[in-house]
Amino acid sequence: MPFQQEYRGYVIHLDDPASQLHPLSTWKITGYGREHASGDSITPLEALAAARAVIDKLETNPYRFPINLIGYPSQPEGDVVTRDGEVIGRWCFDPVLEELDCVDFYPNGASDPIFSGHFISLLCDEIRIWHECK
Repeated sequence: MPFQQEYRGYVIHLDDPASQLHPLSTWKITGYGREHASGDSITPLEALAAARAVIDKLETNPYRFPINLIGYPSQPEGDVVTRDGEVIGRWCFDPVLEELDCVDFYPNGASDPIFSGHFISLLCDEIRIWHECK
């Protein structure tokens, strides 16, 4: 019987063995709009452990998203870095709207922000589109 479990913001999908010829439990990790990894294990418990180990490794990668706000939200400002490790600018909490956790994005060399937002995923998507169109 198929099984799903949420772990650290991702969903682990476990499937029963396909047949006697393929007696392995299949696992897959999805999250943030895409599939991240998959594999086979001898038992469902081993499949779950393997999937959790992959998620733990994914979570240690500071550049796991297309656009990453390094230090957010624990620091007041930081670099904006692509998944490839390219620093494309900096972010900081908007001093006027700081109580709303509004964040400004400054491209490299800019003295004024070109994007501001309260919803970080939407802000990062705007930055990603801007960067891809450059």
